[in-house]
Formats: sequence, C-alpha cells, structure tokens
Amino acid sequence: MNKHELLDELKSEFIEIKPALGLEGNAAAKRIIKQVLEDVKEDELDRALELLRKAKKFVLLEETITSEINQLKPEIRIIGKSVGLIEEITDIVKSDDIEKAENMMHKLRTIVKDENRVFDKIREAEKLISEKLAGADLDEADKFRKDGYIELKSGNFEKAEELADKSKLAAKPNTDHLLQKAKDIAEKAQSSFSSKNFEKSIELWKNSQKEYSRARDVAKQRNEDDILQRLDKVEEIVRGNIFNAETAIDNREMLTFVELGNNKVKEANNLFKDKKFIEAKEVYKESEKTFNQALEYAVKRDFIEDKNKINEKLKSICSNIDASLLSHGDAMLNKAEEKINDEHFAEAEKGFLSALEYLASLDVKQKDDTEELIVRGRKGLIDSEMEQGKEKMRDAEELFKANHFDEAKEAFRNVLGYLGEIVDKTSEFKFEQKLKEINGLIQACTDNISIAAENLTQVGVIQHEFVGVDDIEGGIANFKNKKIGENKNKSNQIIILREPEFFNGFIRLKISIQNNMQYTATDVFLDLDYDDNILRLDHHEPDTYATKKGKIQLGNILPNSDKTIALYFDPLICSKKGTVVNCRIDYKDASGILHFVMMKPSKNPIVCPIFKTEQDINIGRLKELVTSLPAKSSKRFSMPSGVNVNKALTLCHEVIQMHDVRYVRTFKTTDDKTYEIWYYGKTKVKRIDLVIKASVSEETEIIEFFVAAPDQEVLTGLLPELGRNFSKKGNALGKLAPVFNVSIKNSQIVHSNLLDACDIDGICSGNVVIEDSFVQRSNIGNNADTQIKNSFVQHSNIGTGARKCPNCDRDVEANEKYCHECGTKL
Repeated sequence: MNKHELLDELKSEFIEIKPALGLEGNAAAKRIIKQVLEDVKEDELDRALELLRKAKKFVLLEETITSEINQLKPEIRIIGKSVGLIEEITDIVKSDDIEKAENMMHKLRTIVKDENRVFDKIREAEKLISEKLAGADLDEADKFRKDGYIELKSGNFEKAEELADKSKLAAKPNTDHLLQKAKDIAEKAQSSFSSKNFEKSIELWKNSQKEYSRARDVAKQRNEDDILQRLDKVEEIVRGNIFNAETAIDNREMLTFVELGNNKVKEANNLFKDKKFIEAKEVYKESEKTFNQALEYAVKRDFIEDKNKINEKLKSICSNIDASLLSHGDAMLNKAEEKINDEHFAEAEKGFLSALEYLASLDVKQKDDTEELIVRGRKGLIDSEMEQGKEKMRDAEELFKANHFDEAKEAFRNVLGYLGEIVDKTSEFKFEQKLKEINGLIQACTDNISIAAENLTQVGVIQHEFVGVDDIEGGIANFKNKKIGENKNKSNQIIILREPEFFNGFIRLKISIQNNMQYTATDVFLDLDYDDNILRLDHHEPDTYATKKGKIQLGNILPNSDKTIALYFDPLICSKKGTVVNCRIDYKDASGILHFVMMKPSKNPIVCPIFKTEQDINIGRLKELVTSLPAKSSKRFSMPSGVNVNKALTLCHEVIQMHDVRYVRTFKTTDDKTYEIWYYGKTKVKRIDLVIKASVSEETEIIEFFVAAPDQEVLTGLLPELGRNFSKKGNALGKLAPVFNVSIKNSQIVHSNLLDACDIDGICSGNVVIEDSFVQRSNIGNNADTQIKNSFVQHSNIGTGARKCPNCDRDVEANEKYCHECGTKL
C-alpha cells in the first residue's frame, strides 16, 4: 500500500474512533492515539495504522467490559469479593491496561456465580433455622450460618459453602449425622480422658449427650425404633464415663491433698525436732485440715482403703498435735526446774505456775501423760515454794541469833502463815511425803516461836537448842526444846483412829480423834480429801457438827478425851483398785498456835461384779444361799405417798434385770400390801453366788434392795449401783429419800423376809403366798438369746389404757410392766 493509500486508511480509521476519544474513559485508546500522531509526523505510516487499529480495538473492549459490568451489578447480592473485583477492574481500565481488565472479567463472572450459589444456601439455612425442626441445634446452626456469611463476604466460597451446609444440617439434621457427630465428640472425650484431662473429657461427653439427645428426638419423629434401642445403651455408657471421669477428678484432688498433707507433716516433724513445739503444733493442725479435705473426697467416692489410711493418718496427726502440746509443757517444766537448780526459787515458782496453767488448758487424749506432767509441775511448785519458805526461815533464824527475839518470833509467825498456804496446796495435790516435810518446817517454826517467846519472858530458866531449817531432814523436823525436868513426847498429842465398813449401801468411815494432851485442843476442824468422781459424801453423823468452807467443825476436844464422827460415802462408780480418803485434823493448842495431824489414808475398794448367770435355782437353794452367804446389806428408800405398789415393783424388776441374773420367785402377803422379788446371780470372773432381793411394802412405805454375797467387798459397788439406777428410774414415782433407821445387831442388819415363811418346797405359812411367775430371763451383758420358760413376753403398754394380763387374765394398770399375780412381763 502506497503512502496515499495509507493516509486514506489512517483517515478513515481515525474518523471511526474519533467520537470515542471525545468521551470520558478510553484512556488506553487516547494514549495510543498520541503515539499514532508521533508516528505520522515521522512518516511511520504503517506503524501508525497498526496502532490506530489497536486503539480502536481497546475502545471496543472497554465498551464491552463496561457493558458487562453494568449487566452483572444487579446480580450481586452482597458487598463481597465481586464488588471489590469490579472496583479493581474499573481502576485497571482507567489505567489503560485493557487486556488485563479483559482477563479479569472471566474471574468476575465466576465469583458472582459462586457468591450467589453460596448465598442461596445460607438463605436456605436461615429458613430452616426459623422452622425449629426436631433435633435441630439452632445455636450451632445459626453460628455456622453467620460464620458462612463472613467467609462468603471474604470470598472464601468453599469454606462458606461448607459452613452453609453444616448450618442446614444442624437446622435439619438426620439421625446418621447426629449419631456420627455424637460419636466423634465421644471419641475426643475418650482421648482427653486418656491424657488425664478429665475436665475436658467431661465437657465433651456432656456435649455428646446433647447430640445423642437430638438424635433421639429425630429418631422418635421418624419412628426409628432400632436406633432408639441402641441409644439407650450408648447414653448409659456415656453417663458411666462421665461418672468415672468425675471420680478420677476427685481421686486426683484427694491425692493432691494427701501429698500436701504429707509435706506439712514433714515440715512439722522438722519443727518438732528443733523443739519448736508450738510452731510444730500449728503446722500439724494445717496438715490435719488438709487430710480432712482429702478425707471428704474419700468418703464422697467411698474409697474404702484410702479412707481407712487417711483416718489412720489423722489419728497419727492428733497424736502428733498432742505430743507437741505436751512437749511444750515439758519444756516449760524443764525451764522452771533449771531455775530451781540455779536457786532462783521465785522465778521457778512463776515458771511452774505458768506451766500448770498451760497444762490445765490442754484437751489431749494422753490423759495419763498430761496428769504426769501436772504432778511434776505441782511437785516443782511445792518445792520452789518450800525453798522460799526455807529462805524466810533462815532470815528469821538470823534475827534469833542476833537476840532479836520479838522480831524473830513475828518472822516465824509470818513463815508459819506462808507454810500453811503451802500445806493446803500439798494436801490438795495429795503429796503425803511433802506434807511430812512441811509439817517438820511448821513444827520447827512453832517451836522456835515458843523458844523466842520464852527467851523474852523467862531469861535464864530455859535451856534450848534452836531448831534450824537445815536441821530438818527427810521431811521430819529434827528439833529439841527441853525445859528443866520435862520431856515432851509430841507424837502422842493428837491421835486419829479410823475404821471403814460397808453399811446400808454406803461406805461408812468412822473417825475417832483422841486428845492426849494436858490441855484442850480448840477449833478442831476435819478437812477431807477424796476423789469426788468416785465418792460422794452423802451425810455425816452426828449431823450436829456444822460444815464451814468444806470443813467439818468438831469444836473443842477436852484433854484425855475424844470425839467420833461417822462419814457416809455413796460410791458413784466402780474402782477395783480402790479409792483413798485422806483426812487432816486442824487444831489450836493452848497458846493459840495452829497445828495439824494427818490421818492414815483409808483405801476402799469399790467392786461392781460382772454377772454371767447360766442356771436357775429353786426356793430350797435360795434359802440355803440367804442363810450361808455371810455378807449382807441393803439400801432402803421411802416410798412417796400414793404410789402404786405394782408400779414400784415394776421399776425394781427393771433395775435388777439390768444385770445378767436369773429371776427366782415373787412372794407377797395375801392382802397385796407387801411384795418380795428374788433373783440369783453368779459372777463372770470369780464365779461366786449372790442373791438380790427387792421388796415393796405399802404398809411401811419402804422400798428395799437387799444383797447377800460371800464378802463385803462385792457389796461395795453392787448395792450402790442398784440404788443409783433405782433413783434414776424412780423419778417417775416421785421424790425418793434414803432411809437409815434400820435395826442393828453386832454391826449386821437384821432382815425380815417373806421368804422365811416358806419351806424349800414352796409351801408358805401365815399370810404369805408365792406367785406363779413367768418372767423373762435377763441376759444383759452377754448378748445371749432371750430364754423364756412356760411363758411369753410382751412389750410394755404403759399409757395405752386398761388391759389384762395375757397369762392369768388379771386386770393390770396401764403403767405396769409386770403382772404381780403371775409375774409375766407385760
């Protein structure tokens, strides 16, 4: 093509493209046109024509892209990736990269198509959620829907579609889907359990339960019975797995507390070794608290072996706590004892007082150890106070040696008062040997007071050998005080005689105080010391002797005369080894000086026999025992006015049958005013025979318990026990009072029994008859089966109204427990 032809062609092409160049856009074409004009100027017509045709092509492409974008825009339903891509293509077109823009148009068409497809699925899921179908997990479905929408806007179509499908499935599930989902969660739970992540496993198993529950709802709706049956078993397994995981958590927590407790014990042990006892006690208590927390888990899950081990550990810790407390007390005593060794007696006294106060505040199981420390502290206290007393005596001695007799006498009087206070403590603490030693100090002070007084008034007449505190040895004063031609034997001034005996259910202690002095003993007091947990002082005779501040006032005892008092002690509990009664007699001599004398302690066994009676006896054997058993005694009570005899007798039956004894017979008078019930017993250990009788007399208004035994010792515990038990039960009758005015003959109680009116064959004379008895055998204490002979037993119907005896058809009152016609227990 020649130049003219090229120019004509250029002109023709330019005319076609010129309108487009006047419009907005077509940047690529406009850029090319500039190059075309440059090529024409340089006469590069072929290249200019080629460029002009390219510009024309770009104009057509831009028009096509713009037109297609305008067509796609109405189809776009979200502001997502497609909107962003349109903006990007538009920018590319403006930047004249038409070819790139054309290439991106295919991508845009695909994105719009994908967006709409996924968007429709999300809309379907939204509709299903609104229908709230059976088994649907609406929360999960809505979450999947929202997450899918977010992914859709981000252009993650595959993920968005997956979430949309999950949302639809959650909103409209089928049983297979739900079962598989539940199974997957359960497998994750199993994996967590294997990794000992028990909390996570429980959470997952509970989630699987929810899915199985939804599967059950769908299966019910679709009548899938086979699936429902399988679900029962699967859900039971899941519940079991949750229980096992919870148990595993509790076991783990228990072991954690055990380990923590063990560490605390080790820490406390180290403190104990370092003699930091109070700190050790606190850490032991912390360990105790920790082990108790462990025990809660063991009890909760019934970990029997662990529970037993923890309980044993707790017992050990309690012992450790007690040991810490006692060791601290021991350390306090050691410190106080060191003060005595260093002769710092006042500081020692304070130390012992503090230790005793501390020991008294303890509540530990090692009572014997505590008591041993207390005794040690009391001894130390008395020792420190005695040493201070000796120091005071030495000061008085110095005054005496300096011939300051008046001051010495007053100083010894002060020491005497100080020692008197120590005597009260020593007597309370029952330190007999210490009492003897203090007695020596007191006697020395008393004699020195007399010597000082005589030196003041009779100078030149008295020969004296002063009694120094260091002359007193072994707790007995080694003193001399001789007037010319006189030898004083002070050991025989006041003598105490005592004789214990068992009388009328009491331990009666007779005490005789003999005054062998040549002058009257004035202001005589009897001061008793006994264990009030074992004995109770019921009364004393004569009762004219008044009691003041716990001491019995005996008044004055003339020279070469005596006074006797009888003390009646009621045993409260058995004490096979015996309990001791101590007595101190305080008196003043003719000079008004206070003295005291200690009675030889009276030791009294209180034996409560244990019965194991396996055989019955007849009336003949009963009479033989009553006659042959040498030790006899009784305890009597006055019967409150208006009390029914049968009711009182019922209570007597109950009291006696608290022991394993055998009922023998009931005797009564024909006028039904006097009853006797007899029992036979044999002790379990020594196998000795005893006889017990209870009698009730409407005529004398007396209720009596009588016991016959081989020796008095057996009576000391048994008879008071019968009396105590009857007093407790007797509250139902009214106020009971003991009776003491029994007839005495050679210190033996003379008894009159209805039994005496009957021979060995049971034939009675006078107005005495024997009831046909059918009474339940007592098996208290040996857990034997109840034995009943020719009888039957009924429970008490007290308070239910009038009734008849089931055996003899006799009318009995509602509150009676025994028929007193035939003896049947009601």
